[in-house]
Amino acid sequence: MKQKLLMLAMLFAAFAMGAMAQDDNVTVVLDENFDSFTEGSEDAPATTDLGGFSGKLYKNLHWSYGSSKVYEAGGKLKIAQGGNLETDYLSKAVRGQAAKITLRLRAAADYGEAVTIGYGYSSTIKQVVLTDNKWHDVVVYTGAITTSTKLKLTCMFEGFLIDLFRIETSPSMVVVPTPELPTQADGVSFTAKWKHDSSSADYLLDVYSKAANGDKEYVLRDEVVKPSSAYAISVQKKVTGLDASKTYYYTVRGRSKAGNVSDYSDEMRVIKVLDDIDAPKATAATNVTATSFTANWEAVPDAIRYAVTLARTETLKADTRVKVISEDFAKVTEGTLESIEFGRSQEELDAYTHNPGWYGVAHGFAAGYMVLSPYSGAATLTTPELDLTSDNGAFTLNIKMAEGAYGRFYSGGKATVSLYNDDPNMENFKGSPVESKTIELTKSDFDTYTVSFSKGVVASYVQISYNSENGNKLFIDEMSIEQNKKAGEKVTEVLSVNETADTHYDFSVATPKAGEVYSYYVNAIGETVDGGEAAELYSNVSNVVEVTLGGTDGIDGVAASQAVRVSAQGGTITVEQPTAGRIAVYDLAGRQIAQVAGVAGANTLSVATGQVVVVRAAGRAVKLAL
Repeated sequence: MKQKLLMLAMLFAAFAMGAMAQDDNVTVVLDENFDSFTEGSEDAPATTDLGGFSGKLYKNLHWSYGSSKVYEAGGKLKIAQGGNLETDYLSKAVRGQAAKITLRLRAAADYGEAVTIGYGYSSTIKQVVLTDNKWHDVVVYTGAITTSTKLKLTCMFEGFLIDLFRIETSPSMVVVPTPELPTQADGVSFTAKWKHDSSSADYLLDVYSKAANGDKEYVLRDEVVKPSSAYAISVQKKVTGLDASKTYYYTVRGRSKAGNVSDYSDEMRVIKVLDDIDAPKATAATNVTATSFTANWEAVPDAIRYAVTLARTETLKADTRVKVISEDFAKVTEGTLESIEFGRSQEELDAYTHNPGWYGVAHGFAAGYMVLSPYSGAATLTTPELDLTSDNGAFTLNIKMAEGAYGRFYSGGKATVSLYNDDPNMENFKGSPVESKTIELTKSDFDTYTVSFSKGVVASYVQISYNSENGNKLFIDEMSIEQNKKAGEKVTEVLSVNETADTHYDFSVATPKAGEVYSYYVNAIGETVDGGEAAELYSNVSNVVEVTLGGTDGIDGVAASQAVRVSAQGGTITVEQPTAGRIAVYDLAGRQIAQVAGVAGANTLSVATGQVVVVRAAGRAVKLAL
């Protein structure tokens, strides 16, 4: 069972909120606005690296010669991809006092940046996530620093600009605690946990649920929690006697020996920790017409929603070369060839593909293209599970792609395509490819490359892997797998995957053909905690329910009925029905594009023109050309 991370696993909390208002006894350890670095500009930084013994950082500020890829930017500094900015030793630090770090940062790329704030050696204090390329004032609190401390800033992607670097300490400063997702939570109890800092002698814990109007309903308020010892790394408190039907939250504040109290931590929502989730039981379809039906299934405890898959199976009448899977990534709308939009470190790609089950690692998006963007190892794109046993396992992969960056493309790169007989993205996977082929990218533009394999099995996965040492990325336009199949073989095509919180889903089928069999199956989706991160947990699939479409044609049926009347003018659809009931509009791929809880009488819905849609109301379906 595959768990999917909801957020980028390698990113920590964005940044802590401020501590309590401080007294006047503040020591300014560092205060640099970089006004003396006047060459270049934000949009066109200078080209001389300021790092090293001979660099301007060391000469002017005596900052670490270990800084690299740092450039003047008109009274600011730019730290480029792969570079770092490191301070000198913080000689003004006051031993035993917590520190407030204030930064003014801007991502170099319009999609944002992840800036790591750490000690000069290896420990990370915080990782700040910038989601755009605007200037942001960032405040981070850390535990006691010393005169032998250096602070270092690094980046994950294309770099950032800095306009302010200030460090202050105070005897009254209390570090805001960083809460963690509970790793023990069963609905009626959980264990709250947060990191301990020496600036806090104890902590004040609040636990609450929320009323419908958002008001907090406290279980604990200002509950005093003490660390197990002065040397404790973390602090824990088990909370019991909860109502399993409610969602709970907690916040925590640090309190010093002198009674100074920090600000509240970020609010942490308690997620029930699940090891697995039951597969749903799919039940018979209802409201079956010539072109539509309602899929149904039983509810699953702990499911937050369901993924229902619609498939179509055809029995071949003659030997045929079949595209087992074909993907053009047309559903990708984010990013451009010049400026890609990064995805999570690893994730399922159902929202971006016509066929469900694709999986990406270190990937990105450029409208109409999937992008492999390696940063700490190979980037990969993996197909769904495929039955490739036909033709004794022989098949061909066609892939249209190009290597490049920032809208320019190059030749000479390489990509590896591998066939697996088990999912290579499963946790703790230790298998090896059944076959592997290397593709040399011979064109400095998009081109189609074809690779042949001979060992396909009943559960095959094809993975393309790409690595780059020069910062380039691999842009994939189209991928398809073709195989010879004989007369009498069945070919199943997944038409759509749709998510819903209900235990039913309405499907509309465009122009069904004789001999086609439609079917559906369902996965339950739950929430859990994995490795300290919120994650989604998918069940195994339900049983498969086949549907034989019948009844009158949707258009004729509606015309003959006086119960429901459907008409359209431009993009406005009018539905007249005798009783209240749900009205839904679908495109010809079966995707729902509009719905309304209809009233008795006239109802209107607005959709885009220039398309053919199917309107379902009162168990009837009608096609409209808009």
